[in-house]
Amino acid sequence: MTDYLESYRGTVKAWECDHVEHFTVAYYFKSAAAAQLRLLHELGIHPFDHDFPVVTHIYTRFLKELRKGDTYFIKSGVIEAKPDSLVLGHRIINADSGDECTLIEMTLDCGAKKEVSKVNWQAPDKREQETPVPSTNWPMTAADVVSTTPLDLQGKLSVEGIVHLFSDASVQSQMLIGMTPDYMRKNRIGFSTMEFRFIFHERAPRPGDMVEIRSQITKVGGTSLGFAHGLWNIGTGRLLATLTQAGVHLDLDRRRPASLPDKIRTKANAFM
Repeated sequence: MTDYLESYRGTVKAWECDHVEHFTVAYYFKSAAAAQLRLLHELGIHPFDHDFPVVTHIYTRFLKELRKGDTYFIKSGVIEAKPDSLVLGHRIINADSGDECTLIEMTLDCGAKKEVSKVNWQAPDKREQETPVPSTNWPMTAADVVSTTPLDLQGKLSVEGIVHLFSDASVQSQMLIGMTPDYMRKNRIGFSTMEFRFIFHERAPRPGDMVEIRSQITKVGGTSLGFAHGLWNIGTGRLLATLTQAGVHLDLDRRRPASLPDKIRTKANAFM
């Protein structure tokens, strides 16, 4: 399989957009999960296999926006294949313009069950970004009980559902440094994510599990902010996942990064 597999086609629905007026990041992972199942099928790996693989790491680079009504498709392929792991790549492409919007690399804890060919995976250099060990001393930015949706086919909270939790934590973190909903609305400002790095330390939680997220700022730039988030299972006290996030203070009308006001910068540096 030297060529990319067209693994998904879809449309950005109005209800899949957020207050930044573009495709909510969690729904990228919903579509990528479907694309991944399609690719795994080609590799002889099926959802109800007893040894169905677990995702251990995800690296995501957001390049261009998808907005309400946009059509898109995903091309998927194997980046790296080892006896005990696979790295799969998904390129999300605007079907109208042909622009690549998002690149997702997912590492799985299993090898291929048949001979595979790798695709020529080309991507921008990864940004320099530290991944601190999350601490329970960080401010709590999300708390919830896992419901019956959105789950994966193994009955665990899906990556989409985990990203929804992390998105809530990101908004709460922004509020702590003065990027409040009132400030965002009055100034037509949003926060647009450029990069995600996930590490999954434990299997995802199941319905009924109580979870919380604690967050910290890792970087303050001219227009950009970096966050680190840790997701814990309250019942077990175990750290389930770590997310580092880089994004920009976005002018919603110009769709361009805007300088961080001094007041927000000061609070962010104090928070960090």
